[in-house]
Amino acid sequence: MKEGQIIRTIQNNGETVTFRYPRWQDVPAYVEMCNILHQERVMAYHAETSFAKGCERLSGILVDLETGKRSHLLMEIDGGIVGEGSLQLDTAHRMGTLGIKIIGRCRRRGLGREMMLLLEAEGRKFGLRRIYLHVWHLNEAAINLYQKIGYREVGRVPEWYSMKDDEGNLVYSDLIEMIKDIGN
Repeated sequence: MKEGQIIRTIQNNGETVTFRYPRWQDVPAYVEMCNILHQERVMAYHAETSFAKGCERLSGILVDLETGKRSHLLMEIDGGIVGEGSLQLDTAHRMGTLGIKIIGRCRRRGLGREMMLLLEAEGRKFGLRRIYLHVWHLNEAAINLYQKIGYREVGRVPEWYSMKDDEGNLVYSDLIEMIKDIGN
């Protein structure tokens, strides 16, 4: 896999959306995306991302890409990174763990579905038979997307995660585990 290599480019809502592998030059835009996700209270980012932390994350991703432990795609619009998707390959035999994150202004446009399908294709290239993911039960839009493209719930951990709502009250969310058989 080549640093920065473009996997797919599409038109969406009048914008050119590029799905590609990350590169070192992405650090500032990657940190910005992480911090937008944190501000939007996306459960995957619990704290603000510093430049150093962004470098650390991206370096781990690039090493995993080069050593064949993961596939990782960035979603780019107008030079800004608006989402990411990862397929970790070192779980159970011929199984991978998938995760995606997309900033709010780019959700509900079919881009998450596109990212998922591209990562599944990456998984097939690696010889995977099954993909696992987990999602918080409060994220109904993501659950609906995953079900539409063939993921099924296989487990649930009650009240796995808590966060404060806008009024400062603790809200609990179950962790839902989902699987999809992708063949091979």
